Amino acid sequence: MFKRFRVLVLFFALLLLPLGLFLHINHNTAALAEQDEIPISIETRPMRLVSGMSADQQRCSITLKVPAAVQSLTLILDNAGPVQVWVNDQLIYLSSSQDPYQRIQFVRLPQADGTLTLSLAPSELQRNDAVSTSQPYSPPGMLLAGPQAALSASHVAFGITMFYAGFYLLLMMSSLTLFQKKKEETYLLLLAAASLVSLLRVLVLSAFPLFPLSYAQCSLIMPGIFLMTTLCQLLIIMMLLKPAIPARLQAMLTPRILATGFVIMLLLQYITPEGVETLIRILAVIPLLILFVRADQRHLSGTFPLVCGYAVWESILFFYYLIYNRGAMQAGELMIVYMLPQFGFLFFMMMAALVINRKFAAKFDESESLNRELEQMNANLDRLVDERTQQLQKEQVQKQRMKIGRAH
Repeated sequence: MFKRFRVLVLFFALLLLPLGLFLHINHNTAALAEQDEIPISIETRPMRLVSGMSADQQRCSITLKVPAAVQSLTLILDNAGPVQVWVNDQLIYLSSSQDPYQRIQFVRLPQADGTLTLSLAPSELQRNDAVSTSQPYSPPGMLLAGPQAALSASHVAFGITMFYAGFYLLLMMSSLTLFQKKKEETYLLLLAAASLVSLLRVLVLSAFPLFPLSYAQCSLIMPGIFLMTTLCQLLIIMMLLKPAIPARLQAMLTPRILATGFVIMLLLQYITPEGVETLIRILAVIPLLILFVRADQRHLSGTFPLVCGYAVWESILFFYYLIYNRGAMQAGELMIVYMLPQFGFLFFMMMAALVINRKFAAKFDESESLNRELEQMNANLDRLVDERTQQLQKEQVQKQRMKIGRAH
C-alpha cells in the first residue's frame, strides 16, 4: 500500500516540511514591535517591523526607542506599491522619488532624538485627509537596518536577481538548441517558453529590474505573467508524464485546443477581479496527484523529481499567501532580501531540466548501445564475409586442380 501511494507521501512531506522551515526562519528573524528599543546589532543585521494598523485601517505605524549609539537607519520596503513614509509626523518619502531600477525601496530615515514614530500609507492619501476607500491598507514587507546591513541586503538581492536572470537565459537557450535538433520533443519548447516568461518576470518585476516599469504597468502585466507561469508548469508536467495520461485526454491535448484554452484563461484572468490563476492552481492539485500516482505505477522516469519540484513550489506559494495576502505574519529577510517566491519556480525548472537531461541521457545511452550492436554486427558480418571469401577461394582452387588433372 505504501509503495503504491508513496508519491502522495513524498508530495505532502515536501509541501509541509519546507513550509514549516520557512515559518520557523521567518518567526525567528529578529523583530521590533511597538515601543521596543532598537539594538546596536541592527548595524549588521536587518530586523523586521511588526507594525500596527490605524483605527481607519488606512495606515500602519510603529513607535520605537532610538538609543544614542544608533546614528543612522534605513527602511527597506518590499511589495510596497505607491507609498508615502512619515517619520515623527513629517513626510520624508514618496514612492515616486524611488530609483526606478530598484523594486525594493531603500528609505534613509532622518536621525531621531530618542523616539522614532514610523508610519506608512498609500501615496494617494494625504495626511489628515478623509479616507476615500473602504479597503484596508495592506502593509508591505518592512525591514529596519543600519547603513551597513542595508548595503549588504542590497548586494545580496542584486546578486540573487542576476543569478535568476542568468539561469533562465541559459535554460532557454539550451532548450531551444535541443528543440532545434529534436523537434518532436515538444516539451523542450514548453521549457523554453517557461524560461522566457520567468526571465521576463526577473527583468521587469524583480528587485532590480533591467526594464523598470511604473507600478500601474506592473499591476497590468503581473496577472498575465503569473498565469503563464502556472500554465507552463502544468503543461511541462503533463508533457513529461504524457504516457500516464489516459488516451482520451491525450487526444484533447492538441496545440489548437491548448492555445484556445490559454487565450480564454488569459482573458478571464483580466476580467475577473481576483483572476483565475489561483483557482487553476487549486483545481489542478488533485488531477496532478492522480497523474503522479499513475506515472509512478508505470515506473516513468522523472516522476519523483517533478513531484519534488511541484511540492516545493506550492509550499513557497502558500508561504507567500500567508504573509502578503492574509497578513498572518510580517515578512522577514527570507522574503524581502532573498526573494523566496522566485526561488520556488526556479527549483521546479531545475527539476524539469533534470528530468529532460535524464531523458536525453537515456536516449544517448540507447544510441550508444545501438552503435555498439551495429559495430558488433558489422564485425561479425566482416568475419563471415572473410570466411565465405576464403571458402570460395579454396573451392576455386580445387576446381582448377580438378580441371588440370582431367586435362592430363
